[in-house]
Amino acid sequence: MWSKFPIVTFHPNIHCRSVTLDGDVVHPEGTLSDGSKPKGSNILGEIKRLENYIKERKRGIQKIDQQLSMHTLQYKQ
Repeated sequence: MWSKFPIVTFHPNIHCRSVTLDGDVVHPEGTLSDGSKPKGSNILGEIKRLENYIKERKRGIQKIDQQLSMHTLQYKQ
């Protein structure tokens, strides 16, 4: 469990409070405060999910455009 905490917290020359990516606050004295993430704090994850959604939709539009082009060419012939 302690391996996830920043080394700088317990380094003798630095010895400063650290906050983990999970929001836990680690003090050089060895105390630990459990951080809580506010709801909706995963903005970057949501952006990535939406970017992937948009990419999928664009691929779908491209396939439909290709099919439409093929049918248009067949109709003209």
